Amino acid sequence: MKQGVPQGSLLGPLLFIVYINDLPLSVKHVSIAILFADDTGVIVTDKDRDSFKHKTNLALTSLNQWFYINQLVLNITKTNVTKFTPKTAAHIPLDIYYKDNVIDEVKGTKFLDMHIDNHMNWKNHVEQILPTLSAACFSIRNLIHTLNLDILHMVFFAYFHSVLQYGILFWGNSAHAHQVFKLQKRVVRVMSGVGLMSSCRSLLRKLNILPIACQYRLSLMLFIVDNQKHFLTNAYVHGLDTRNKNHLYLPVVSYLVFKKEFHTLGSKSLITFQAIYRVTEMTGKDSETSYTGTLFNTSFLLFSY
Repeated sequence: MKQGVPQGSLLGPLLFIVYINDLPLSVKHVSIAILFADDTGVIVTDKDRDSFKHKTNLALTSLNQWFYINQLVLNITKTNVTKFTPKTAAHIPLDIYYKDNVIDEVKGTKFLDMHIDNHMNWKNHVEQILPTLSAACFSIRNLIHTLNLDILHMVFFAYFHSVLQYGILFWGNSAHAHQVFKLQKRVVRVMSGVGLMSSCRSLLRKLNILPIACQYRLSLMLFIVDNQKHFLTNAYVHGLDTRNKNHLYLPVVSYLVFKKEFHTLGSKSLITFQAIYRVTEMTGKDSETSYTGTLFNTSFLLFSY
């Protein structure tokens, strides 16, 4: 082969990643490029529509130059543009061109198996994972007569919980998450062998399964704990020696969409949790494990479901 890597080879993925590793540098002056294996997304932001359109076309021009230098070709049929706007904003076509071809503007796109719509309400993503969760529930129903509860518990976490937890930081607080919770309660009742009208509160505790609302808050707080360097404290913002100087700084926001954003909501949840349970004072060889365990045991008390 004169160029490229053979498909299916062991070194192929690694060589490809090395080959395209400098792609973000070609568009960093106007946008942010996100790479994951062969999936590439380019984020362009601007308050002015004309400036946004100019930036987008400039990013595509820079990408085209990079592709030409590296002897690659952009697959225009698999390329689309999604404009993220509030629901109240009027729709104005962008008309983004690449080599005299108009790139399709779509209301939703799929990136890393996350279905993202232009209003970020996550309705499409929830609708896509519901059939998968229903299939997992059906499979567990067929296995209750042949497997014991411990094995069913493993099957649940492998085929149901793994789908539910993926990307929950983004869609877990959407208005459509209750549909997933209904399926979660159904599969818990199936595993426990109880009727359709039975309460799931005690069943969830017995099976050590967090309801989706608690799982969302738990994921938020663990994300902040693992990425504390990206969050500001009160002492860093105002420099005063106050009682809460080591607490995370909560930005003042007015729009509901920002109040529900995982950065703001996660910080507020963690501050509340630390104030009630004083998690920051825990010690031990494995503080992360202790932290996770404490979050799991108390999340039922912190958040109703």
